[in-house]
Amino acid sequence: MCKEECPYDFRLAEVVSKLKEIQARKVLVQLPNGLKKYYPILRTTLEDLEIEVFLSLSHSWGVCDLALGEAKKTMCDTILHVGHHGQVALYTLSDIKIVCSPAFYKRNPIPLATRGLKLLMAKGCKRIGLFTTAQHLNYFQELREALSEAGAKVHTTQIFPWMPGQIIGCRFDTIVSNLDRKVDAYLVVGGGIFHGLGLFVTTNKPVIIADPYSNRLIEVAEEASQILKKRLFKLMEALDKKNYAVVISTKIGQFRLALAQKIRDLLRGRGKVAELVVADEISPSLLLNIPWAQAFVIVACPRIAIDHQEEYPYPLLNPGEVKYVLRGSLEEYTPKDSLVPNLSLNNVA
Repeated sequence: MCKEECPYDFRLAEVVSKLKEIQARKVLVQLPNGLKKYYPILRTTLEDLEIEVFLSLSHSWGVCDLALGEAKKTMCDTILHVGHHGQVALYTLSDIKIVCSPAFYKRNPIPLATRGLKLLMAKGCKRIGLFTTAQHLNYFQELREALSEAGAKVHTTQIFPWMPGQIIGCRFDTIVSNLDRKVDAYLVVGGGIFHGLGLFVTTNKPVIIADPYSNRLIEVAEEASQILKKRLFKLMEALDKKNYAVVISTKIGQFRLALAQKIRDLLRGRGKVAELVVADEISPSLLLNIPWAQAFVIVACPRIAIDHQEEYPYPLLNPGEVKYVLRGSLEEYTPKDSLVPNLSLNNVA
């Protein structure tokens, strides 16, 4: 496949300029699994610069998941991390240069998003919070203008100063504190349900996802009802479990040892058996190797417990849900705790 046929724009001219600027000689390329098929396009571009290129076959979940260990082992001076950033940017970590490149999806999402806006306006929602995942930020300003022209008052916020409008699955708190009082509903442009679900349970306001990959609109309230029922059932199960594993990820942006130790100690203080377990990549094949654990607290990416619960026979909890286990009760349960990545001890006796 040539660059012109690829459905993604990697901003290769900017990447080349950045790699020349830092005089990169050995580069480890990190791509999400769904984008690894396009590696030959990147490899050809880098080899034209006389750069030795390696492809990381590991998962790449975000900028929280930089393959520093692989880069060091292969003696690469640079990681090209693709697909989770809204612009070409340069960082340095552990003496390794990190060049972040976007992977912008080329299909124009504006017609689909405009249809989504009509559904929200039919519900009486005119003040709209607009967000996209990283893959669609190239259309963000056009989206904002198109929705405004269609009659909406469009608002957004910036989790990071250089990426206005990008939604990130572990930072819903920022959206609520900066924006929620200004809007009636949210429109999210992106694939899948996770980001829209996060907004829905955090804000309890209407959310529509415009998914450019499937070309469909998702009214999150309908999907969320089933997901949250299953979540509540697993949390009820967890209250009765005795043996817990508190799971730590060594990924650079997910490693939170002190939080895991605090959760372990609190669980033990309530008479639970709680052990710390650690891995880089958290998967069913790993956790099912410890059948003595009857429930898991995932001190890593909050998506693991939401997206992958059905792959596990035992409850997966996020830190925000631990307080219910400590209380031994689901009284005052709120769904937004399912996505809270930190420990909340409100009303824990």
